[in-house]
Amino acid sequence: MQPLLKIQTIPVTLAVNVQRAKLEVSQAEASVDITRDRGGFTVTSEPIQLHIDSSESRASTGLKTVYRALSEAARRGVRLGYEGVARIADDGNFLMDIQIKENTIPALAARSIDNSLPNMQMAFIPATGPDISWDPPELSMSYEMDKLNFDWRTQNRPELQFIPGDIEIEVEQYSKVVIEYLGEPLYVPPSAAPGGTVETWA
Repeated sequence: MQPLLKIQTIPVTLAVNVQRAKLEVSQAEASVDITRDRGGFTVTSEPIQLHIDSSESRASTGLKTVYRALSEAARRGVRLGYEGVARIADDGNFLMDIQIKENTIPALAARSIDNSLPNMQMAFIPATGPDISWDPPELSMSYEMDKLNFDWRTQNRPELQFIPGDIEIEVEQYSKVVIEYLGEPLYVPPSAAPGGTVETWA
Protein backbone atom coordinates (compact mmCIF):
# COMPACT_ATOMS: atom_id res chain seq x y z
CA MET A 1 0.00 0.00 0.00
CA GLN A 2 1.48 3.31 -1.08
CA PRO A 3 1.86 5.83 1.79
CA LEU A 4 -0.34 8.91 1.58
CA LEU A 5 2.02 11.25 3.45
CA LYS A 6 5.59 12.17 2.57
CA ILE A 7 7.38 13.66 5.56
CA GLN A 8 10.75 15.33 5.18
CA THR A 9 12.76 16.79 8.08
CA ILE A 10 15.16 19.62 7.23
CA PRO A 11 17.69 20.22 10.05
CA VAL A 12 18.99 23.59 11.13
CA THR A 13 22.03 24.97 9.27
CA LEU A 14 24.51 27.20 11.09
CA ALA A 15 27.50 29.16 9.87
CA VAL A 16 30.15 29.70 12.56
CA ASN A 17 33.07 32.10 12.19
CA VAL A 18 35.62 31.86 15.02
CA GLN A 19 38.54 34.24 15.55
CA ARG A 20 40.95 32.82 18.10
CA ALA A 21 42.29 34.88 20.96
CA LYS A 22 45.90 35.99 20.61
CA LEU A 23 48.59 37.78 22.57
CA GLU A 24 50.97 40.30 21.02
CA VAL A 25 54.26 41.02 22.72
CA SER A 26 55.60 44.48 21.89
CA GLN A 27 59.02 44.00 23.48
CA ALA A 28 61.03 41.78 21.14
CA GLU A 29 63.84 41.02 23.58
CA ALA A 30 61.48 39.45 26.07
CA SER A 31 61.74 35.67 26.25
CA VAL A 32 58.60 33.82 27.01
CA ASP A 33 57.31 30.34 26.37
CA ILE A 34 53.63 30.25 25.53
CA THR A 35 51.61 27.07 25.65
CA ARG A 36 48.01 26.83 24.53
CA ASP A 37 45.20 24.76 26.00
CA ARG A 38 42.77 24.59 23.14
CA GLY A 39 39.11 25.17 23.82
CA GLY A 40 36.31 24.37 21.43
CA PHE A 41 32.82 25.08 20.17
CA THR A 42 30.18 22.38 20.46
CA VAL A 43 26.75 22.51 18.87
CA THR A 44 24.11 19.88 19.69
CA SER A 45 20.99 19.90 17.54
CA GLU A 46 17.90 17.75 17.98
CA PRO A 47 15.50 17.99 15.03
CA ILE A 48 11.77 18.23 15.51
CA GLN A 49 10.09 14.95 16.46
CA LEU A 50 6.78 14.36 14.70
CA HIS A 51 4.19 11.94 16.15
CA ILE A 52 1.22 10.81 14.06
CA ASP A 53 -1.51 8.65 15.61
CA SER A 54 -3.95 7.48 12.93
CA SER A 55 -5.66 4.75 14.99
CA GLU A 56 -8.92 6.71 15.36
CA SER A 57 -8.92 7.66 11.68
CA ARG A 58 -8.35 4.05 10.58
CA ALA A 59 -10.96 2.79 13.05
CA SER A 60 -13.58 5.11 11.53
CA THR A 61 -13.03 3.40 8.15
CA GLY A 62 -13.39 -0.09 9.63
CA LEU A 63 -9.66 -0.89 9.98
CA LYS A 64 -9.63 -1.64 13.70
CA THR A 65 -7.16 -3.46 15.90
CA VAL A 66 -8.02 -6.93 17.18
CA TYR A 67 -8.43 -5.68 20.76
CA ARG A 68 -10.73 -2.82 19.71
CA ALA A 69 -12.82 -5.05 17.42
CA LEU A 70 -13.28 -7.66 20.18
CA SER A 71 -14.18 -4.99 22.74
CA GLU A 72 -16.79 -3.43 20.46
CA ALA A 73 -18.20 -6.87 19.59
CA ALA A 74 -18.51 -7.73 23.30
CA ARG A 75 -20.31 -4.45 24.04
CA ARG A 76 -22.58 -4.93 21.02
CA GLY A 77 -23.41 -8.48 22.21
CA VAL A 78 -24.37 -7.21 25.67
CA ARG A 79 -26.51 -4.45 24.11
CA LEU A 80 -28.26 -6.88 21.76
CA GLY A 81 -28.95 -9.20 24.71
CA TYR A 82 -30.63 -6.40 26.63
CA GLU A 83 -32.56 -5.33 23.52
CA GLY A 84 -33.69 -8.93 22.92
CA VAL A 85 -34.98 -9.26 26.48
CA ALA A 86 -36.77 -5.91 26.17
CA ARG A 87 -38.31 -6.93 22.84
CA ILE A 88 -39.55 -10.25 24.26
CA ALA A 89 -41.05 -8.45 27.26
CA ASP A 90 -42.69 -5.89 24.94
CA ASP A 91 -44.13 -8.67 22.77
CA GLY A 92 -45.46 -10.37 25.90
CA ASN A 93 -47.15 -7.19 27.03
CA PHE A 94 -48.64 -6.81 23.55
CA LEU A 95 -50.01 -10.36 23.58
CA MET A 96 -51.52 -9.85 27.03
CA ASP A 97 -53.31 -6.71 25.86
CA ILE A 98 -55.08 -8.17 22.78
CA GLN A 99 -58.77 -8.87 22.49
CA ILE A 100 -60.25 -12.23 21.56
CA LYS A 101 -61.61 -11.06 18.21
CA GLU A 102 -58.34 -9.45 17.09
CA ASN A 103 -56.00 -11.16 14.62
CA THR A 104 -52.77 -11.17 16.68
CA ILE A 105 -50.36 -12.95 14.31
CA PRO A 106 -50.34 -10.29 11.54
CA ALA A 107 -50.11 -7.49 14.12
CA LEU A 108 -47.15 -9.15 15.85
CA ALA A 109 -45.44 -9.75 12.48
CA ALA A 110 -45.95 -6.11 11.53
CA ARG A 111 -44.31 -5.01 14.80
CA SER A 112 -41.28 -7.22 14.03
CA ILE A 113 -40.97 -5.80 10.50
CA ASP A 114 -41.15 -2.22 11.78
CA ASN A 115 -38.41 -2.90 14.36
CA SER A 116 -36.13 -4.58 11.80
CA LEU A 117 -36.07 -1.74 9.30
CA PRO A 118 -32.50 -0.41 8.89
CA ASN A 119 -31.61 3.07 10.07
CA MET A 120 -29.99 4.78 7.08
CA GLN A 121 -27.71 7.75 7.53
CA MET A 122 -24.90 9.43 5.60
CA ALA A 123 -21.40 9.71 7.06
CA PHE A 124 -17.98 10.86 5.90
CA ILE A 125 -15.08 8.37 5.76
CA PRO A 126 -12.77 8.73 7.59
CA ALA A 127 -14.82 10.42 10.28
CA THR A 128 -11.78 12.02 11.91
CA GLY A 129 -8.25 12.89 10.89
CA PRO A 130 -4.99 11.64 12.40
CA ASP A 131 -3.77 13.02 15.72
CA ILE A 132 -0.57 14.93 14.95
CA SER A 133 1.75 16.17 17.67
CA TRP A 134 5.42 17.08 17.79
CA ASP A 135 8.31 17.78 20.09
CA PRO A 136 10.00 21.11 19.32
CA PRO A 137 13.62 21.10 18.11
CA GLU A 138 16.45 21.73 20.54
CA LEU A 139 19.69 23.54 19.93
CA SER A 140 22.44 23.83 22.54
CA MET A 141 25.82 25.51 22.08
CA SER A 142 28.88 25.33 24.29
CA TYR A 143 31.97 27.44 23.66
CA GLU A 144 35.19 27.41 25.65
CA MET A 145 37.92 29.88 24.80
CA ASP A 146 41.52 28.84 24.40
CA LYS A 147 43.74 29.14 27.48
CA LEU A 148 47.28 30.52 27.21
CA ASN A 149 50.05 29.63 29.66
CA PHE A 150 53.08 31.95 29.87
CA ASP A 151 56.55 31.00 31.13
CA TRP A 152 58.69 34.12 31.32
CA ARG A 153 62.46 33.90 30.95
CA THR A 154 63.34 37.53 31.71
CA GLN A 155 63.18 39.79 34.74
CA ASN A 156 61.88 42.73 32.73
CA ARG A 157 58.15 42.79 32.35
CA PRO A 158 57.31 43.04 28.64
CA GLU A 159 54.40 45.01 27.26
CA LEU A 160 51.61 42.76 26.20
CA GLN A 161 48.53 43.34 24.10
CA PHE A 162 45.82 40.72 24.38
CA ILE A 163 43.28 40.47 21.57
CA PRO A 164 40.26 38.50 22.78
CA GLY A 165 38.64 35.87 20.64
CA ASP A 166 35.47 36.46 18.69
CA ILE A 167 32.75 34.16 17.49
CA GLU A 168 29.94 34.81 15.02
CA ILE A 169 27.03 32.45 14.57
CA GLU A 170 24.67 32.83 11.64
CA VAL A 171 21.57 30.71 11.14
CA GLU A 172 21.40 30.02 7.41
CA GLN A 173 18.33 27.81 7.61
CA TYR A 174 15.94 26.90 10.44
CA SER A 175 14.81 23.35 10.99
CA LYS A 176 11.41 22.47 9.61
CA VAL A 177 9.17 19.58 8.64
CA VAL A 178 7.67 19.38 5.17
CA ILE A 179 4.51 17.23 4.94
CA GLU A 180 3.23 16.43 1.46
CA TYR A 181 -0.05 14.63 0.85
CA LEU A 182 0.41 12.15 -2.03
CA GLY A 183 -3.13 10.78 -2.27
CA GLU A 184 -6.16 11.97 -4.15
CA PRO A 185 -9.24 13.62 -2.60
CA LEU A 186 -12.10 11.37 -1.54
CA TYR A 187 -15.64 12.34 -2.47
CA VAL A 188 -18.74 11.16 -0.63
CA PRO A 189 -20.85 10.25 -2.47
CA PRO A 190 -18.51 9.29 -5.39
CA SER A 191 -20.82 11.13 -7.83
CA ALA A 192 -19.66 14.42 -6.27
CA ALA A 193 -16.21 13.94 -7.84
CA PRO A 194 -15.47 15.94 -11.01
CA GLY A 195 -16.61 13.83 -13.95
CA GLY A 196 -18.47 11.36 -11.66
CA THR A 197 -21.71 9.65 -12.60
CA VAL A 198 -25.01 10.14 -10.78
CA GLU A 199 -26.76 6.95 -9.71
CA THR A 200 -30.54 6.89 -9.82
CA TRP A 201 -33.02 4.45 -8.33
CA ALA A 202 -36.40 3.62 -9.87
